[in-house]
Amino acid sequence: MGYPVNHHRVIFGVGNLIMGLVLSIQCSAGLLSAEVQALPSSLQTRYENVQSSIDGRQFDVAADEAEALFLDARATLSDRDVVVRKLRGFVAGLHHQAGNLTAALRHYTRLVSYYSEFSFDPALVEPLHGLAQTYNALGLDEDAEQALLRAQNIAHREDGVYTMEQVAILEDLTDLKQSISVVRRDQQRRYHLRIHEDAFGKDDPNVVPSVLRLARYLDQRAVNVRSHLLLKEYRRRVYRTECHGLYERAIGLMQKTYGSDDPRVIEPMREYAEVLLRHRSSRARAVEVVREVERILVAGSDATVADRAAARVEIADYFNMWNDGRADRLYREAWAMIARDPDSELARKELFGTPVRLTDVALGESPFPIRVPPLVAEGDQSLFSEVSYTVTVDGRVRNVETVGGNIPIRQANPLRLRMARIKYRPRFVDGEPVSTLGVLHTQKYRVNRYAKKRPIDHVKCTSCTDFQHAW
Repeated sequence: MGYPVNHHRVIFGVGNLIMGLVLSIQCSAGLLSAEVQALPSSLQTRYENVQSSIDGRQFDVAADEAEALFLDARATLSDRDVVVRKLRGFVAGLHHQAGNLTAALRHYTRLVSYYSEFSFDPALVEPLHGLAQTYNALGLDEDAEQALLRAQNIAHREDGVYTMEQVAILEDLTDLKQSISVVRRDQQRRYHLRIHEDAFGKDDPNVVPSVLRLARYLDQRAVNVRSHLLLKEYRRRVYRTECHGLYERAIGLMQKTYGSDDPRVIEPMREYAEVLLRHRSSRARAVEVVREVERILVAGSDATVADRAAARVEIADYFNMWNDGRADRLYREAWAMIARDPDSELARKELFGTPVRLTDVALGESPFPIRVPPLVAEGDQSLFSEVSYTVTVDGRVRNVETVGGNIPIRQANPLRLRMARIKYRPRFVDGEPVSTLGVLHTQKYRVNRYAKKRPIDHVKCTSCTDFQHAW
């Protein structure tokens, strides 16, 4: 039995996405076979129907079917029967998955109340964890924290401090408690790795996910470090050094376990190269890493000409982001590999047919906050701004202009400035890089909840071609 995250709100931060997927799988597993056998035969068939809906990812249908199944099982057996309790938790998880948070909260609360006479019963950990996730999805962060702390306390009492069973609780608690001091948050992140090391050993490949998790956290800490001016650079260097050491450790463990040519090493190595780029650290080491990625990609027995060209382009992309002139030569080499290969036509289009954004790739995935209410956007109409620009032969962005949208022009200025700093892989025609005119980007916006309403005046607005309306 598990308690999946709600897709309608990011539960406890992006860092817990993998755990959310695991919980969803656990929920899909449902009851154990022996517990299913304890149900009356008519209910067993209905339970199988619920599982079929889950397999089809129809969680709303599964939740309704499971709710009816639970009510009938409770009437047939007993409200305090162990199987009925586990079935209630299963139903609560499905309601959460389907976005029925009120129903999930009702079931989780009732499930926790069953154990009110046994405050430290280990069976409380899972429903408390599910209750905390539901509270968080509803915006009740303080209630979520209390539920997580209670679950962690029970886990410590039952299994000890350094156990794998409490990792999910610790991750959620760390991500939820954003108000804790930076030092305390750093300690909790390292504590997460300590648990894995105590459970598996420092040189066991099972600790690699935890090592990479801490490395990614320290990467962000290095970028967003806050301190007095004299200490800022020092702390940034400390975070970066530890981050790089963790990536080296993870990659080394994977190569030792799986072999230096194993494809599983590629993604951590790519991450590490991007981190070195972002930290403006050892470029020589970054080049070594991306060259090693290329070697692994082409070493496979099933590697095609297109695969080798894509590996060469990947190295060129890094040089391009570093503004290194070697990028142009590598792009041309990659083009030459697939220029006359009839089986590589699709690869030519994917690699060189259109400009490919290399930096700020997440731009556009989430709306920008805007501190003024909408002018022409009413009801469900979204706020947006559209810009046009040119990608030059060296992948730079030039001539950024606002060509559409429904927000004031001055509110689109940050977008234009941000677009001007982006690097692209240029488009190629007949082996030569060419400029691409009229590339478009549409950026959505959301009204900041703290924005104050301002009266409408007559200044420029991007929504009108005659520029007669504005704030």
